Amino acid sequence: MRWNLVCIVLCIGCQHHDATLPPIGDGSGAAVCPTHLDLELIGAESKFLPGFTGNAHGVGLANGSQFSVNITQCDAECRRCQFHGPVRGDPTVTPVISQRCLGNSSIQCTADSDCAAVAAPYNVCRFMFPPISSMLGGVASCSLPTFEPVAMTDTSPVQGTIDLLTGEVDATSINLTINISLGTCQTCNNDAMPFDGVQGGTCSGSGAKACDIDGIIGTVSTSYDCGVAPDFKLALPGSETSTGKHVWTMDNNHPLCSGSGAPLHCWCGVCSDGTACSQDSDCATGTCGTAMGSSSETIRNNNCTSGCTWDPTTETGSCVAPVGTSCFPNLGSISATGVAEVHPGYYISQLANLECMPPTGNPGIDMVAGFPGPLLFDARFRVTTRTGP
Repeated sequence: MRWNLVCIVLCIGCQHHDATLPPIGDGSGAAVCPTHLDLELIGAESKFLPGFTGNAHGVGLANGSQFSVNITQCDAECRRCQFHGPVRGDPTVTPVISQRCLGNSSIQCTADSDCAAVAAPYNVCRFMFPPISSMLGGVASCSLPTFEPVAMTDTSPVQGTIDLLTGEVDATSINLTINISLGTCQTCNNDAMPFDGVQGGTCSGSGAKACDIDGIIGTVSTSYDCGVAPDFKLALPGSETSTGKHVWTMDNNHPLCSGSGAPLHCWCGVCSDGTACSQDSDCATGTCGTAMGSSSETIRNNNCTSGCTWDPTTETGSCVAPVGTSCFPNLGSISATGVAEVHPGYYISQLANLECMPPTGNPGIDMVAGFPGPLLFDARFRVTTRTGP
């Protein structure tokens, strides 16, 4: 949710590097490759548009969202490097510890065994982003985006490649789950120095717990230290996110929208097993449509009563009516565009993708937010390299 939500799964036009590109370095083979990448979200320059209703559009990851990854191997000249993670960062640079127990984010951990006091199934240790407090069509929620292991030989939630000459990134996996708690997040108040790992503030809930501000969205400051206990979760099986351009074009391969009237195709639907999809090939069995098990999901492109005007430059849409409602169009193309920039001492890597949000299992949230439905995101990160520790 860019917003409350952090994570999802089609890529058209992703950049893939040519192995014949000339290497960088002095040719001596003595280059010292970096060992880590540290990423910090630039929230004000990022965009998250989840769901077909537009009610959750503009809600995104909090300023202060950070994570680090290991560089596992590079080419001989330290240009193209593979990475995986998340891992803990350098405490002198990123003192906030984002590895916490899922069922109680105030508990720091290094392994699931550190979360034994937390009730199952949330008694697991995960890297996460700061809590996100938002309103989804009048429904207050507090979301905790967490990195979940993937079912591969390397189970790291984040995997990919970076080109250290250009800053281009191909992420084969960014596997996020949005853990949602109904009700507003506790705020962290009166912390004079956010993001320093020092609990200088006080949580708004009972007990006056000490806290450090770990995330800021607008005027709302949240903290891992105030604790978040999820009520349900929303899996975002992200793949092929990159700094390239991603385009979807509406055609007959997309599922038919639900409801009566002339046939209209939708950007996203749902498979019978609950997997979000944009076409039949996304489903392990069956078709991409509205049926999920014995129930039927509502799928639309927007909540417009009179047309959606889509601006390909800003990659946003607005209903002709009702005025001010964000939307996705019924026809044409939509796109998400990444960016790769090199600056003195750091990179700007804007990671982009188009994905289909699955249903949450909570009919009220799904109807308000518009799940299943598209997720368009441009997540802009400041990326720095590090050589140990």
